[in-house]
Amino acid sequence: MNLNNCRCLGRHVLRTVPIVLYTVIATGKVNGQGTLQSVTQAATRNSERIKIAESELEKAKASLSGTRDVYIPSVSLSSGLGASSGITLNVPTVFTASAQSLVFNYSQRNYVRAARYGVEAAMHSLTDVRQQVEGDTVVTYMSLANASTRLNVLRAQHVRAFRFLEVVTERLAAGYETELEMMRVQKEAAAINLQEVQTEHKVESLRQHLATLTGTVDSVMDLPDPRMMPDEIAEKVTIPELTCKTPADVLSAQADAQSKLQTSFGDARYTLRPQISLQAQYGRISPLNSVSTYYNLHGNYNTLAVGVQIQLPILDFGRRAHAREAAADALKAQHQVVSLRQQERESCSELQSSLIELTVQLRLAQLEYKIAAAELAALEIQANSGAPSSLNATTPKETYRAQMQVGQKLLDTLAVDAQLKEVYIRFLRQNGRLHDWIAAGAQF
Repeated sequence: MNLNNCRCLGRHVLRTVPIVLYTVIATGKVNGQGTLQSVTQAATRNSERIKIAESELEKAKASLSGTRDVYIPSVSLSSGLGASSGITLNVPTVFTASAQSLVFNYSQRNYVRAARYGVEAAMHSLTDVRQQVEGDTVVTYMSLANASTRLNVLRAQHVRAFRFLEVVTERLAAGYETELEMMRVQKEAAAINLQEVQTEHKVESLRQHLATLTGTVDSVMDLPDPRMMPDEIAEKVTIPELTCKTPADVLSAQADAQSKLQTSFGDARYTLRPQISLQAQYGRISPLNSVSTYYNLHGNYNTLAVGVQIQLPILDFGRRAHAREAAADALKAQHQVVSLRQQERESCSELQSSLIELTVQLRLAQLEYKIAAAELAALEIQANSGAPSSLNATTPKETYRAQMQVGQKLLDTLAVDAQLKEVYIRFLRQNGRLHDWIAAGAQF
């Protein structure tokens, strides 16, 4: 590669790579995947975890339907034929139709409420899983964009480090540098090379993970084109309203605790409370077993019985033990909800502090980058002033050292930017705002 071309490429990448609040990820495209909204939609459609949560919701709805359907009569038909000798122990019938349903039960009302809370818990759990998948997708997408930009910067740094090493080698041959300085520059170039290799591996890993999330066959994704990126530095970092809301996982645990509490109430109210059920039965008496010989049917082979059965459970040690078990399980669930709320409050407070700190760090990194860029511009002006004999003349070594510093400040800013975005997404997900944020255009 021509050295002048390498130098021009390094300067072009340095000046065109964005450094803060990477808004291109909200509207940019990665390997034809589309915008962040379309990528997130593809991930939610492809997620097996969401499909499992949806199955759990359907199961909870079926359970609720089952607790209410006991009040709807269940109807069954039976039929049979056979020979007999002498009087039959039961009246033989050609076919029998029976129906029965629950009319009143103290426990059943609690079981219905428990099932309703179970549906509510499943719905919140589905919301939580969907937000987890969306958060994973957004973080992966943003990390891929950020890592791609870092890779471009590191490649430019590699070009500058190569040229810097050549300059130091020439100065060493002329007697202006020491072997120690030469080893320091070699170490710096090797460190940049290591970062470049690590970033390449990270980009490939993020590509593979995003492809797995979205269910795409082709895992190779194009890097963002630095020529399409903004040149300006964002001076202002905006953070959303820092208020903590109850997340979906806590709401799910809370509804599950209520479900278990209602179940324990139902089990405790089983004994010493009446249970009323409706029963009806119709049968066609068989004319083949000489029934009229032993029973006075008066020519009527139809039988019908309708009635209400009242049952009063008095003593049931098994039910009593099961009620105590359900009560202990409900109490445990309530304590888990309290513990989970405490953890979420602490986590939200930590995220709030991290957002504020990272915002300040990002602004500081921006200023350091601008200062380094201004110093580099001053050195370039001085180098091009046409006064090589001046005592303050800028050497090529100083120029390349300043370029290396500007590139490092750029990498530092990108690192803080990536941390800020990840914490920001975690904050949105924990407060249940991530889905709305994505639907609104995913703007920072």
